[in-house]
Amino acid sequence: MMLASGVRLELVTPVEATFESNMRLRLVAGCLSANLGENGKGFTVVTDAGEVVDLGTEIGIEAGRSGESRVAVFSGSVEFHPAMRSNSGEFVTLTEGEALRFSARGGHERWQQISLAADRTGLTGIPSSGVVREVDDNLHDGELRRFYGVVRGGMKPGALAFTDKENPVWTSMPGEPFPSWLEGADLIRTYYRVSYFKRFELSLVLNGPADVYLLVAPNEVPDWLQSQFEPTGTRLHTGPWHREISNHPDAESGPDGIYMTFEVWKKSVGKGELKLGPPPDRKPAGMHSTMYGVAVKAKEQP
Repeated sequence: MMLASGVRLELVTPVEATFESNMRLRLVAGCLSANLGENGKGFTVVTDAGEVVDLGTEIGIEAGRSGESRVAVFSGSVEFHPAMRSNSGEFVTLTEGEALRFSARGGHERWQQISLAADRTGLTGIPSSGVVREVDDNLHDGELRRFYGVVRGGMKPGALAFTDKENPVWTSMPGEPFPSWLEGADLIRTYYRVSYFKRFELSLVLNGPADVYLLVAPNEVPDWLQSQFEPTGTRLHTGPWHREISNHPDAESGPDGIYMTFEVWKKSVGKGELKLGPPPDRKPAGMHSTMYGVAVKAKEQP
């Protein structure tokens, strides 16, 4: 749905929503994704928990009849003005790669795992029903607002790699085909900047036996990964990146921008929980560590 203001909305049925004006939409229950653009600044989505005010962005919003609202920012930033607040100037700003759950009774917490569409930037409106059941980490809500995007069957050429970087995508190495055994895996879009490397732990809960693939920069392979996973010998490109990454030893310049090389490592696991460690402490001088990518492919049942 394209509005006269240039705002593009996608409503995921079932949904209950009404326009209060050309710049205000009340979302009673359901899910929407919005590409608001420059002309959409100030567009507001009203929920029982509060108002989401756009600052020029791509976002996803879910509202429940329980009064809870959930907001994820894919690019740009928004302001959330709680319905229950001590003063009219109180609001929470969310930026690219951040997501929170807001209660109509006040307060908020991190929205950590989000089911994302495979063919676009946006919410699916339903929990992921693939092999990945849960994605969780050990960082507290107050430390972090980043989310993990679970894309069922989403690993393919051109798939977005991270939730807090809107440009880098996974591609094959120049002149090579994309590995067929990896294509169609459930993709977990991690967040690129992890601030608490030493004690970070990522937990996956799987619905059944699967091959788990980690995509890691060659110069930043952590010790725990080398002891638990096997190298496949395959490498992928990811990019384009901002020029700030150009000095990284795994980065190279191409005709359409800067790309990084990632190695693919594999581990076959059964149903249940798998814990993954942090990116390594060793990193190039002047650079932050690079977060790994994750893809999970269910094993065919006999």
